[in-house]
Amino acid sequence: MAREEHPREDLIREATALLRRLELTRKAASFGAPSAEQAPIVCGFRAHGAFSIYFGEDPVYQFNSTGELRRAYRNGLLIKADQRQLASLTRQRTGSVVALLRHDFTSQETESFLLEMSGRLGRLEEGLRRGELLVSRQMPPDVDILSEVLQWLDDHPTATIAETPRVN
Repeated sequence: MAREEHPREDLIREATALLRRLELTRKAASFGAPSAEQAPIVCGFRAHGAFSIYFGEDPVYQFNSTGELRRAYRNGLLIKADQRQLASLTRQRTGSVVALLRHDFTSQETESFLLEMSGRLGRLEEGLRRGELLVSRQMPPDVDILSEVLQWLDDHPTATIAETPRVN
């Protein structure tokens, strides 16, 4: 684990584990929208179909190859799946040591998190279908990644939690 965190500068260039990835931007700036809603959205697929989506730097949702939520980042917290439950990990720095403090989500916290995530993914799909979001860049450039993303979103209307945070 890194002792210091640095903002990601260019996920299209840096997220090389996502073999097929694209960056989405809003067609026109929406005045009054939160800055997180204006940040580029990067999403893509790993070699075996695991899907990840970055709404700017936060939140981030990562799924395994069967579409189950395995890991997320929200409000600066790492959230991971563990035996089909969610737990957040908070970094605590003391001197040269970084420790992770674990908090197991209650059923209410889990329900709230999944509802928020599903809403965000639903708004993403709606924005894509309405043409409000445009592909600004993608890797590789000659693949229809947008159709893959739309298909993934359509195939996973509700979230399930993975057994483990591993990609599988």
